[in-house]
Amino acid sequence: MFKKRLSLTPVLPVFLIISALFFACDNINRNDSVILKYTPQNYFSEITEELVVYTFYESGAEPYTGDFDGADGWNLLKEQVEALMDTKAGGPAMTVHQQHPEDPAITVDDFYYLTSRNKTSWTAQEIFNLPFAEAEDLANTADKPAFYIFFLKGKLYADGVIQDHVLGVSLSTGEDEDSKPRPIIAIFKDVIEEVASTNNFSLEKKLALEQSTISHEMGHSLGMVNMTGGVEMLTDHEDTLPGRQGHCRNEDCLMYFANESSNTDIWDRWKPKLLDTTPYVATFCQQCLDDAHAFTP
Repeated sequence: MFKKRLSLTPVLPVFLIISALFFACDNINRNDSVILKYTPQNYFSEITEELVVYTFYESGAEPYTGDFDGADGWNLLKEQVEALMDTKAGGPAMTVHQQHPEDPAITVDDFYYLTSRNKTSWTAQEIFNLPFAEAEDLANTADKPAFYIFFLKGKLYADGVIQDHVLGVSLSTGEDEDSKPRPIIAIFKDVIEEVASTNNFSLEKKLALEQSTISHEMGHSLGMVNMTGGVEMLTDHEDTLPGRQGHCRNEDCLMYFANESSNTDIWDRWKPKLLDTTPYVATFCQQCLDDAHAFTP
């Protein structure tokens, strides 16, 4: 959930942060101030060589792992982000942190176990309040921008109701009062599983769904589309319809708003592609790529 052009700092009461910032999207921006390390200005800086993703999960919310089209399924996220960052032309690479890097195949054992909270729903503040000691220790041992993905049981709670169709949420916080990083993506595994089981998805299709969701949220975390303090547009392609701000108008783009939800009225458009023999994976459209490649901090 993200409301554009709204500047609130973490010192405001929690109820104001949540009520003001949840707005029919999946990005929450709690601090619009300039942060040296955790802003698009640094992610796209010529001195940044690598972005690192750390992954945590609750019991019962394990991320999907395995092969996708003959390669590691988590390569989908890496390929999407590196296309946006223009890695081949010298932009920063992206690494999915592994606890066991001696084996290049990513498994659940490479991720960090998070003690189950036994929750059926999560507010933004509850996600912010997850214990970050482990994540902060990891980030503070490296000089690279780090992103944290939390796979959680339960669903998002916003606007006074449980959001049954929200697949994931990006929380862009910059740094808190203790100067500790808070670039967070939460994946609501119950919603992912409901979609997968209802449609009898194969592992490849599950990977396609989950990796597309993560990649979409990473796009928001990296400053897409036309986010305040984020990546500027070369040409106008932001969807300005109510509830779609911060997304691309191109229906085939990874940053199209439908990639964040399993809501029936928008899911009907995407379902045939995911049910096709070859699992469908949306990618960043050329306009989004052009924006990112031209972005000069």
